[in-house]
Amino acid sequence: MIHNLVEVQKSIRADYRGCRDEGSYLNLDVKMETGTGKTYVYTQTIYEMHKRFGFNKFIIAVPSLPIKAGTAQFISDSYVKHHFSDNEFLKRICQQTSIPIVEIHKAMCELANEKPNGIPADYINEYSVANIVSAFVYWRIEKMQTRFKYTRSNQPVTETALTYKDGTPREVIKQGNVGTMFAEGTPSNKYLYNRIAFDSPLEKENIMTDIDEVVVYGKIPKSSIAIPTIVGENYSPDFMYVVKHKDGTKELNIVVETKLVEKKSTLRGTEDAKIKCAEAFFKQLTIDGYTVSFHTQLSNKKVKQIIEEVISE
Repeated sequence: MIHNLVEVQKSIRADYRGCRDEGSYLNLDVKMETGTGKTYVYTQTIYEMHKRFGFNKFIIAVPSLPIKAGTAQFISDSYVKHHFSDNEFLKRICQQTSIPIVEIHKAMCELANEKPNGIPADYINEYSVANIVSAFVYWRIEKMQTRFKYTRSNQPVTETALTYKDGTPREVIKQGNVGTMFAEGTPSNKYLYNRIAFDSPLEKENIMTDIDEVVVYGKIPKSSIAIPTIVGENYSPDFMYVVKHKDGTKELNIVVETKLVEKKSTLRGTEDAKIKCAEAFFKQLTIDGYTVSFHTQLSNKKVKQIIEEVISE
């Protein structure tokens, strides 16, 4: 940053001072013309340095007593304090929704004009941020349900939680990536791992269920299958199965997502949207030549039933 500042100052043939060698203390000199917003810029800088680094003392040097009085009044003004509080409020919404700050500010101004007394100052808080972000997520889900699709990426293949970059399987993976709860015992020989790690009772039941038609199965390590969704978050299913028909003529790849609810209608809007995205993802994968059958397992349905249904199709 010091080097860049010096180069900019050199390019405009301005005298410069205060930028020491790399490794010494930082003393910046930024020149601005009259009327270009110096007071606002250094006030914003003070605010950001306090927020990010905890600095509490700042020295502002001005050339005259009238300017000193005006600066003191500006910094202590309640409107200025409210403005920078609003600015942080807008940034938090922007970071979580990717809506430009200009558009958020415009909408808030329109809302304030509709209110007789504007937007109350005590409404500018984290609770309001959470409510606005939540409302935006549900709006986005509703508007994008039929407006997305998946296509094959040209990015190079990289290593995963289960395989190295060249596709060869790992001999050891982190147990915590498979589950946060553990149980004693030995799983089926068809199970990929030698430990029983899970995140819910339903997952534990799946691990301990030995099914004749299953060739091999395992719990998918966290985020090793990361499906982009319209919710704005990646989605990772829970189980993978390779099964075959009784005559052994055809193998099928089955991916299962477990949910501790008895009815799909009781899933939260975001969870339901993620599942629909996963269904579209695996459907496209099958179209591209990789046959995968994706299913959601509710708490009142056994994984054996799902596999039997797939095999009988």
